[in-house]
Amino acid sequence: MTRMMSFVMCLAAAGLMAQDQRPADPREHCLMATGADWARLGIDGDQILRVNAIQSDCLQDCVAAKERGASISNVLDRHVATLRTVLSPDQFRQWSAWCQEKHGGRIDQ
Repeated sequence: MTRMMSFVMCLAAAGLMAQDQRPADPREHCLMATGADWARLGIDGDQILRVNAIQSDCLQDCVAAKERGASISNVLDRHVATLRTVLSPDQFRQWSAWCQEKHGGRIDQ
């Protein structure tokens, strides 16, 4: 019985630690989607290059903001706005829906 309780406590602690490692703003995860996720949107070669640049800039900006102890919300707003100019309206809607479903991130249409 004691071993079982210890095991359950370890699982609970691991679950809490995993939650703490998730981004505070789900949009960060959504912007860092993988190539396979972007491919599902049917983006072309030029778009993927531009998305990769957005991801690189976003990563640098988010790290810098976090190091300053600042919120990354404005950083994410800016990069989502840039992404909107790269994707077609339909692709942006699909990405927004994917983000909501996969990460719980609400992206204003």
